[in-house]
Amino acid sequence: MRYEHFEKIWGGSWNDGVKIQNAVVVLFSNRTGSNLLVQYLKGSLNLSGGMEVFNPGPMIKAKNEGVKSFKDYVATLCHERSVIKVSLVQLKELVSNGVSFEGCEFLLTYRKDVLRQAISFEIAKRTKQWVSNVEGRASVSGDDFDYDSVNLTVKNLSRTLSEQFSFMSSVGFCFLPIMYEDLNHEPVSVMNKVFDFLGVQPLIRTEDVNVKLQKQSGSVNSEWVDKYREEFFRRISVC
Repeated sequence: MRYEHFEKIWGGSWNDGVKIQNAVVVLFSNRTGSNLLVQYLKGSLNLSGGMEVFNPGPMIKAKNEGVKSFKDYVATLCHERSVIKVSLVQLKELVSNGVSFEGCEFLLTYRKDVLRQAISFEIAKRTKQWVSNVEGRASVSGDDFDYDSVNLTVKNLSRTLSEQFSFMSSVGFCFLPIMYEDLNHEPVSVMNKVFDFLGVQPLIRTEDVNVKLQKQSGSVNSEWVDKYREEFFRRISVC
């Protein structure tokens, strides 16, 4: 699958001479704790950024504000003191079009419990609440559970995770995998590994970083997990 927004927004020669240099690049999929990781990185190392800068919205906004080219756009956002988030389809499009990542360090966030990741994603999709410090537009209950929709998301997220590891290894990018469950429960230990990987010393200790995000999962998430497993076992028992 191609990511066509670079060409649509910046034109056919969007990739000419583009270099992303010395940034911390977080490869992520939804609901893997990437925003939590970014908050720790920014708080501990005084980095800028942390946005999904290759989504259409930010690029269109920059162009409307007078940024002339994708090269200029990248130069203002991706530099030595920045952290950026990128999806697999975006990273593939960048690499396949010759965009280089000189001196960049890669972190890959993922989640061990893909079912809970899928349920978190499905609930966020319905409520439009993608981060905890932004109010949702709707509420959900146990009655809103849709097995087929959740099951499809489980399969898609599992495939994406496999493709992320495969792609990073295939192109030769050195990266540090970061599991959400570890980051959530043992942030100091995980961030110490991140600092070692980056070869830096934190300016502020992890435990002193003011993390503004809050846990979003609750009783509805657990109820959906139970409903999914009940239906899963029911279906395999009749096969």
